[in-house]
Amino acid sequence: MNRKDRRASAKAQFLAVKPRVIRVAHPMGEGDISLRQLSIRKRLDMQDALYANITAADAYEADQKLPEDQRQGLDPVKRFDHTLLTILFSVADNDGELMFTIDDYDALEQLPHSMSEFLWREVVGLNTLVSAVEDREHVEELKKSSD
Repeated sequence: MNRKDRRASAKAQFLAVKPRVIRVAHPMGEGDISLRQLSIRKRLDMQDALYANITAADAYEADQKLPEDQRQGLDPVKRFDHTLLTILFSVADNDGELMFTIDDYDALEQLPHSMSEFLWREVVGLNTLVSAVEDREHVEELKKSSD
């Protein structure tokens, strides 16, 4: 294999890595929940949603500080919770596809706090490389699953 082919092969192998999906026992009932590792794109989408929310909430709060006759009449905006937003961008269906959209945020706010704390810990663990050894083990698992 020549250098160009080796480089193309290495590039294809590098780009073949996909976010992992894990299943965890449901903390409040029977069954389990699928969680998907954040891709870079999904993390950026999550940050965009968070920053858009911050901008809108700041604008609403600034508008409310004005005298009533100078207000723009902006609709009230609740601030997003980063933990809940991360969960929203991580819970997957049985096929590994994200289950929720930003439109589901208000419904997710109704979850018991203990459940969100459990899911948060699982999501953080899923998105963190604890050690280079674990990373190498994961790469080996990916190689086996792609064969």
